[in-house]
Amino acid sequence: MKILKKFTSIPSLETLLALNPSTRALLFDMDGTIFHSEPIHALAMLELGKHYKIIPPITPEEVHKLLVGKADHLVFDLIKEWPSFPKHLTLEKFVSEKNDILVSLIPAHREKMLHPSIELIFKEARALNIPMAIVTSSEKVVTYRLVEELQVRDHFDFILTRNDCPLHKPHPWPYLKAVEKFGLKSHEVIVFEDSQVGMEAALAAKCPTVQAAWY
Repeated sequence: MKILKKFTSIPSLETLLALNPSTRALLFDMDGTIFHSEPIHALAMLELGKHYKIIPPITPEEVHKLLVGKADHLVFDLIKEWPSFPKHLTLEKFVSEKNDILVSLIPAHREKMLHPSIELIFKEARALNIPMAIVTSSEKVVTYRLVEELQVRDHFDFILTRNDCPLHKPHPWPYLKAVEKFGLKSHEVIVFEDSQVGMEAALAAKCPTVQAAWY
């Protein structure tokens, strides 16, 4: 399975369906795909890093490339090896504090986080009775806060977060589970992903995949 197409601007639903005429459902990653939320994840990480005096041994660009699209527990596994990482900081405390910071940042950034053309895809899909779901590596508390704050929860039949999945992207389990919940086959969905980790998961699940490069 290969990437259907990379889009640097948000296409119409008609264009998307033409790429995979057998489409019966749409599966969306969340951060960087539905929402322009990667920047607030980065801000939350920076604030947490400053608090604990964590100094990356690599450039900011390399940090972004290393961490983008990864679940918090995978981020923790990577950065806990940095020389300045505090040894007393547990995964649970790291995730909890990072998410508290992130949630506090949502109101100030809300207006810039959802492109109108994404909302149009949602509305057109609903008009055609095409079901949709979110498949994200973000924690449940952050995911539901975002979808509720930005008023898109009602568009989705279900949401799979990191907390709902025993295996995480780049493993295909989250997308295979989403396809199963819809009672479909992998080729009958379109997945929207922005990160390499997410695309690897979708392609491993043999799902037709659009690379979202519009944020």
